[in-house]
Amino acid sequence: MAEPDRGNASKVRKFIPTCCTSTFTPIKAMRNVKMAPKMMEITRRLEEISAQRAELGLEKVVGITKYARERPITTSLVYEPWVFGRDGDKKIIIDMLLRDEPIGTNVSVVSIVAMGGMGKTTLARLVYDDAEATKHFNLKAWVCVSDQFDAMRITKTILESITSHANDLQYFSKIQDRLRDEFKGKRFLLVLDDLWNENYNDWNCLRSPFWSGSPGSKIIVTTRSKNVATMMGGDKNFYELKNLCDDDCWYVFEKHAFENRNINEHPNLALIGREIVKKCGGLPLAAKALGGLLCHEQRENKWKSILTSKIWDLPTEKM
Repeated sequence: MAEPDRGNASKVRKFIPTCCTSTFTPIKAMRNVKMAPKMMEITRRLEEISAQRAELGLEKVVGITKYARERPITTSLVYEPWVFGRDGDKKIIIDMLLRDEPIGTNVSVVSIVAMGGMGKTTLARLVYDDAEATKHFNLKAWVCVSDQFDAMRITKTILESITSHANDLQYFSKIQDRLRDEFKGKRFLLVLDDLWNENYNDWNCLRSPFWSGSPGSKIIVTTRSKNVATMMGGDKNFYELKNLCDDDCWYVFEKHAFENRNINEHPNLALIGREIVKKCGGLPLAAKALGGLLCHEQRENKWKSILTSKIWDLPTEKM
């Protein structure tokens, strides 16, 4: 086998976490994931697969960009037309947001916990944009935290989100004072997406302005770490997101792989696609990315190349 092209290997790895799942992130980003050995094996094998990209016909996949180590920024305003199997999860989270908390509790945290690729951010978006939730809260804000926890950036982003204009304050204390004033006497919903930081002092510093909000204010946290969820809200409002069933995962894959085609005209591709979906392990973003990879491909041998790729040959003892 020819020596892998490291530049294109990076492109492949960039595509996977961007459009599929942070399961396939660099080692630094996997430090809190129990399945890290399996993920490192996937990363290594992606290097091998990238050398065969021309043979697989994947070198022109839309969405491959220059590799960057940082996780892409998420927002609440992302088009999510095909979400399957999450209605029940959405209802549970909304019930958590709308229920009354004990007297004296102005702000409480609802944590959505799962490994990368499970759709934590997607679920948070569904809840954030829900009409009932929107009506219940006076203010809403969304912040992508990621693994670089910067309290000043986060606070400033929240402030600019709820005021709808840029803020030129330079001192952290002044920004916090302004945010406290904005929250005062109002019931707010805040999403902290992709939180990694387990340092209680950092969290305690960040939340200082939140206490001025009215009772019933809620914070949604999406995280891969149960330690983060416990630190921020204990076990009461802890929700662990589960894998999709094969049927729901198939619906995700089908919509992206056959978006511009009549599936009835490609029965053989559908059969191969079903087998590919079984190997996705119920990860919706994996199904979405693989469907996107194959959406312009009609040759059966190319679909079979994905199905039989080395990426699936992972030792079960490392899981």
